Amino acid sequence: MADLEVINNSIKSFCNMALDNLKCNINIVLRKTVAKEKIYRRIILKNGEQTIFFKSDERECNNYKYIVYVKSYGKKDYTKRGLIFYIVTPFTLFGKNYYIYYVNNFNSMVVYTQHFFERYVERHLKDNKSFSKDIIGLYLKDTDCIMADYNINHKRYNNCVYSSTLIGTCCGRKVTNNIILYSTFISKDTLEKGEKKIIYDKGKELFNDVFDINGKRIKFLN
Repeated sequence: MADLEVINNSIKSFCNMALDNLKCNINIVLRKTVAKEKIYRRIILKNGEQTIFFKSDERECNNYKYIVYVKSYGKKDYTKRGLIFYIVTPFTLFGKNYYIYYVNNFNSMVVYTQHFFERYVERHLKDNKSFSKDIIGLYLKDTDCIMADYNINHKRYNNCVYSSTLIGTCCGRKVTNNIILYSTFISKDTLEKGEKKIIYDKGKELFNDVFDINGKRIKFLN
């Protein structure tokens, strides 16, 4: 098995190449999805202020795969900002499956292992669904793609990062300044004490400023 430095360097290399390709070909990657905007618009207007997470599209460009998830926070938000796109790239490295999620206007990347999503199914969904791209979509929907990252001074692991989400804590490590790898997920229902619970609670306080009393998101990055 490859050592940690080799794995980190390989993840860094692939992520940066996939990101560069995406930036150069964003119109190609989104073409199939954008072509269906009239369909999305009709559904959004029909459902008023309801938040909608649409079925994903897949696109291959220069041998990189991109899964595009589409979301709307309702009629008013769509009129102001248009459709919201979340893009994920799957890849395999040293026999393990990884998934890049592009954030912060493509300036940063979050990488999830398949094991992470399997723990999400087990610990949050609490069922026996098989892993698929739909599981990734469910996770993005359940977390509303919002998280608060904290660097942890871990006794055993270097560059340790815990992140609070609406549904629990993500555990992983910083690969580079703009790439974080998450390897497992702990549901909020099982967080009783310890640093993971502290991190979840910190994030929960921050999130109170992002949503209204009805749970509707009122603050965005743009």
